[in-house]
Amino acid sequence: MVMTTCQAHGAVGFTNLLLTKEGGFIVLNPHVGNCCVLRLDEQAATEVYHLFGEWLGYEPVSAADG
Repeated sequence: MVMTTCQAHGAVGFTNLLLTKEGGFIVLNPHVGNCCVLRLDEQAATEVYHLFGEWLGYEPVSAADG
């Protein structure tokens, strides 16, 4: 569980983001209420991974590097 902020509902620093892995999907469940669940397949998760790395200034890592 990650504490985040929901701009739509004004819950500053008080929005739980549940992250789980279900089968071949990474599941993001804001508010832990199953009302707006995001399911990322491997391709989508990899794109998000690389985007976060770019934003945070990390060097890209390929799958071959582990």
